Amino acid sequence: MADSAAPLPSQLDQQRDRLVQQRDALFSQVAQLEARVLHAKYDALPLPPSVTSLRALQKFYPLLDIQSFDAEEANRFAVTFVVAGVTVSFRYVTCQGRVESLQVLNVLPSRVPLQRLILHCQQTCNLAFLLSGCYEYARLLDARSQLWKRLSREHPYLACSARSPNTLILENSAYALSLQIHYRIVFDRLPFPSSLLSVTLSNGPQHIPHANDICTGLVREYGIDHGLQQFIKAVLL
Repeated sequence: MADSAAPLPSQLDQQRDRLVQQRDALFSQVAQLEARVLHAKYDALPLPPSVTSLRALQKFYPLLDIQSFDAEEANRFAVTFVVAGVTVSFRYVTCQGRVESLQVLNVLPSRVPLQRLILHCQQTCNLAFLLSGCYEYARLLDARSQLWKRLSREHPYLACSARSPNTLILENSAYALSLQIHYRIVFDRLPFPSSLLSVTLSNGPQHIPHANDICTGLVREYGIDHGLQQFIKAVLL
């Protein structure tokens, strides 16, 4: 006989999402703490002077891939690294063991979202902030991309389109319902970016009030994945 106290599948899903959310929060806290340790150790100092020692940073940043490290002169270095599809190239010059200048040469796919971080790091010659901020930005970018893919895959009966990298649109044409999910990544507090989630629900040309407040409450209660899933099922099905 089945145990009557066994959790229902929906309860298991909620427990899973809470655990995933807790895990991601812990990973984020650990990453920030480790970055602060690196910042205290390397703030305004040059990066380690060899590829081997630079790659040791991957212990703290597992998604970090050092593409190149060139000592152009005795005190002039050029570095290119990749994190989850974001490529950053920069050059720095040292003088008596300290960073004298820092220049970000190129960012792919776009420099614009990182501009505030880049300007601050170039002005302060802060390599630790540059590495930490770029890493966390790329991690959040990858998390958003994976979220869009999951929502599209798990709701094949809804029309799915991307207005921009920040906005995913789900539509139920049978009821003229449209849900815009906005997921922005902003540098409101350096060096770490924040993710801002909001929604706009429409029935034809009319916006439905309080939809964002309801969705925000579900996300706070169940996490982004499960909270959005519950909201989508409630308003589009």
